[in-house]
Amino acid sequence: MRQTGSSKTLNVASVAPAPVWRLASRVTERFPGTMLTSETIDDEQEVERRLFDRSADLAITRRPIGLPNVACVPFMVENLFIYAPATDSIAQQTSVRLADLDGRAFLMNADVGFWGDMTRAALPNARIIMQQDSNVLAQLIRTSDVLGFVTDVSEFNHPDENRVRVPIQDADAHATFYVVAMIDAPQAVLDIVEAVRR
Repeated sequence: MRQTGSSKTLNVASVAPAPVWRLASRVTERFPGTMLTSETIDDEQEVERRLFDRSADLAITRRPIGLPNVACVPFMVENLFIYAPATDSIAQQTSVRLADLDGRAFLMNADVGFWGDMTRAALPNARIIMQQDSNVLAQLIRTSDVLGFVTDVSEFNHPDENRVRVPIQDADAHATFYVVAMIDAPQAVLDIVEAVRR
């Protein structure tokens, strides 16, 4: 934690970006003067290491950490969907399994944390086109017939009436996130964990 006057800056290591967006929104609302900086890290063990070596004040993980020296609370659930053009046959399905789509091409934001590794593992023969720039990605989604991915959190950043959100059946397409802090962390950090708990 860095403190400048009445402002506090907390560092968050997270396995995905959406939980950080939601946490930052809550922190801004509940704790004026507290800012979050974050890093999205694909590797959950690295996220935990950063918490334990105190290079991160808070961690957001996909699994609970049940150690006596940490405070860990469930935070949110995020679900991954296929974002299909309305004209694609997949758009007519009520749900899909990723294995049934292996070999297809997909558009994906490059900064999606563990979601990238999960989809590459589930779709080893797919052509996944990564985009760094979210505006370029949104334009490609609007103007192409390539499948994409969206979550129930991120969809609202770039809604498109010509696309259909199709649920994915795979268990890995549904993530529960936890906010984790060391129990001897500064009070500002523990206050955030307690606010999440409520």
